[in-house]
Amino acid sequence: MSTTKPGSAQAVAIVTGAVAGIGRAVARRLAREGLAVACVDLQDAAPTVAAVAADGGVAAAFRCDVRDAAQVAATVAAIAAWKSPIRNLVNCAAPFDPTIPLIETPLERWQIVLDVCLTGTFLMCKQVVPEMLKGGSGAIVNISSNMGHVGGAGRTPYCTAKSGLIGFGRALALELAQKNVRVNSVSPGGVLTERVITRHGSAEAATRNMIPTHPMGRIAAPEEIAEAVWFLSSDASSFTTGTDLLVDGGYCAI
Repeated sequence: MSTTKPGSAQAVAIVTGAVAGIGRAVARRLAREGLAVACVDLQDAAPTVAAVAADGGVAAAFRCDVRDAAQVAATVAAIAAWKSPIRNLVNCAAPFDPTIPLIETPLERWQIVLDVCLTGTFLMCKQVVPEMLKGGSGAIVNISSNMGHVGGAGRTPYCTAKSGLIGFGRALALELAQKNVRVNSVSPGGVLTERVITRHGSAEAATRNMIPTHPMGRIAAPEEIAEAVWFLSSDASSFTTGTDLLVDGGYCAI
């Protein structure tokens, strides 16, 4: 479903939020499987494209605000013109959200988190699904979070958006279940990304602060989340749709 067959056109995987962290790790992982990766981000994803090229893969950068319907439509059209068929979509885009009590959370902050995570995923799927149906198959993976399963004080917008992604994925999976397009999500626990380091002040502080809530006694590397995304993107999960895969070191098992 998601790999390039010998003698066929190179299939495309679209990764939003590809400039850093989990998104960059996912782009590199999918490229290693022979997919041409469209690296979509509000910022210039050229560093991710360079990393993919250094690995021997194929990628291109596409700048897009996933909240903007016109930009999303134009970007997906540009990707389809670059290479086709589009077989994979990984919705990883998410804004940085500071930890703020609800009563101090500006409406603008609430809106941007929901717009990027939920509306952005909706708009990307709305444009990409027809391309997948045209090609005969596809796999969509939305990046949720363990915070989509449990609460987090001061993280109301984030928890709401990530929980919404799980529900969105289930509904879309049922809609596409007989059309050879699968929809799943991955919910990471603590991951040592640039954004997490910024939140905690340093890599050491992030690790120290987050380890107590993770029974495995550590937090994840972005590459470990990318492995889970690849599983759900590949034929190895061909009978899996409408599910959410927790990759959280046991966080939600407590």
